[in-house]
Amino acid sequence: MKLSKTAKILIGIFTILQLFAALGFVVWIFATVVPEAMAAGDDPGPEFALGLIGGMLAWVIGLVLYTTAFMIFYLIHAGTNKQTSTGVKILWIVLILIFQVLAEVVYYFLEILPEQSLTAKLEN
Repeated sequence: MKLSKTAKILIGIFTILQLFAALGFVVWIFATVVPEAMAAGDDPGPEFALGLIGGMLAWVIGLVLYTTAFMIFYLIHAGTNKQTSTGVKILWIVLILIFQVLAEVVYYFLEILPEQSLTAKLEN
């Protein structure tokens, strides 16, 4: 898959944003949920629980859609990368499926950003 320099940069930005989105979810929990739970006291009521569930659902659905879209892109790219052998393709696909965002960041810097794949250089 041939990508322009602009496309490579945008993919890199959106790939790293996945890490910040997950961090944003953790920050949201500590900045919103914990203070509200402490302020609610012993009997928080149904509004508190529904508000929490709604906020968490919004974050979780957004993160799942975002990370799934990029995982599909990286799986397709790893499987169709003409610069690497079949064994390396399988290795990347397994790593992306198991480690997801972390493997995607590493894959980006090793396979997408350089003009020639670094693992293809190691194979030759």
